[in-house]
Amino acid sequence: MAARFLCDVSKSDVSVYWDSGWKSDDPAQSEPQEQPTILPPSPVVTAQPSVTFGANAAAGGLEAEEQRSNGGSTHPVALGLLIVVTVGLVIGNVALVNASNAYVPWSAADATVVGGPITPEGFLTTATVHLEENNGTAYYEDSYERSSTQCTTYTDEYGERREDCWTDYWTEYECYADLDLRWTVNGTEHQAWEYSPTLHDDYPCLSAIKDVFAPGTNLTISVDPNDPSSYQAFELALMTEVDEAHPGFLTGYRESSSLEWVDDDRALLVSTCSMDAAVAYTFDGEAYVRDIWGGGPTTQGWGSSCLIEYIDTFGPGSGVTVMVDPENPSEAAWEDPTTDPGDYILTARICSGLIFFAIFLLTGMGGRGRPMSFTQRPIVRDPSGSRHRYRGHHNRRHHGHAHRPSRQVGSSRRSSGGGSRSSGGGGRRGGGSGRGRR
Repeated sequence: MAARFLCDVSKSDVSVYWDSGWKSDDPAQSEPQEQPTILPPSPVVTAQPSVTFGANAAAGGLEAEEQRSNGGSTHPVALGLLIVVTVGLVIGNVALVNASNAYVPWSAADATVVGGPITPEGFLTTATVHLEENNGTAYYEDSYERSSTQCTTYTDEYGERREDCWTDYWTEYECYADLDLRWTVNGTEHQAWEYSPTLHDDYPCLSAIKDVFAPGTNLTISVDPNDPSSYQAFELALMTEVDEAHPGFLTGYRESSSLEWVDDDRALLVSTCSMDAAVAYTFDGEAYVRDIWGGGPTTQGWGSSCLIEYIDTFGPGSGVTVMVDPENPSEAAWEDPTTDPGDYILTARICSGLIFFAIFLLTGMGGRGRPMSFTQRPIVRDPSGSRHRYRGHHNRRHHGHAHRPSRQVGSSRRSSGGGSRSSGGGGRRGGGSGRGRR
């Protein structure tokens, strides 16, 4: 340390002034000297800049921590986006409420089925399944190898998207009969070949189809009274005659048959009946006639035909209920096709609140809130020159795939064309095998 020396010759003693304080050579006047304390050098802290994302980052990029803590300035883009979304949500909810207030449901009205006379007994007759030794009805079972591949996606513990796929294998069976049908009209016997509905299952079904269409089984078919050899089987359709009071309007009746399982090893022929109706009704004092196709009442017959009973219930002149559009009474249907918008008001309000809250957060409370920031922790250097960094745990990734077990039911394979066929009973004479399946 440098020192200054000042001398006073008028005195016998010499005093020396130091930069560090007063020092005299007189022991009586000298004060004990304090030893300076040596402090270790302060560590050097190097702080990495904070990276800020959000509305404030868009306005100013990197900002000081003190400025961010005070909220920063308002960002006009974020505030404008929040205002636009809010106005849109308010308008949408108001429009939905107005639509609900203006909604007018369809009204129920009493109607009458329109049509001339119909006598189903004049068209319907009974056909018998015929089988002789090596001749007549034949039963078939086809098998097909099926497969289905499905995939699902998920996020693993490391945040990566994964896909897991698996394939299921099974055998599908289709059973049907090539029926030899016989019926008699006015003492004359008629004969025709007809394929039955198909029975589908994951297990063999040949025995079930044999039971449903066993030899001697009676089936209801429709024939043309003027040509009894012309017939309909399993898909029947009858039409009313013309109604003189409502010319141009007819009502049609249908019966469709299918095979359904009733037990594990037993199937049944099920018939479903419906109609395409012309209806007459009165609304606000005005009379209307309207065709309504499809969607009407239905009935079923398990193991028997339902057509005669259905026509007895919904034949011409029977009463039904229809829905009428009050704003256009000429429009009618079996059910009201409209929906009240008010049913969705509560859902719309909840969704609007969630959307507003999400936009409010994403825009940083309209550009005034403190944005989310990701700050790197500082690096501390000690005097020895070594570096210490805050570190997290390091996980070693271990990847694997989960495989679901495959299942395969049955083992039969198709010998020609990809399937296998089992048959029983007789078959068609005179080139009956040349008929392709419909």
